[in-house]
Amino acid sequence: MMSPMITPRIKPSSFWRHQPGADLFVQDQRQAKLGGFIANLAAMDELI
Repeated sequence: MMSPMITPRIKPSSFWRHQPGADLFVQDQRQAKLGGFIANLAAMDELI
């Protein structure tokens, strides 16, 4: 069973306009970590 995606597929540019580059980088790192976490959950779900 696939987990529902938490993040929206389309990020409105107006939402990101006020974000500095460093914050965007941190956000990308967080997204990657979250994606890995969801992938791990899905993998564990298949094992059970």
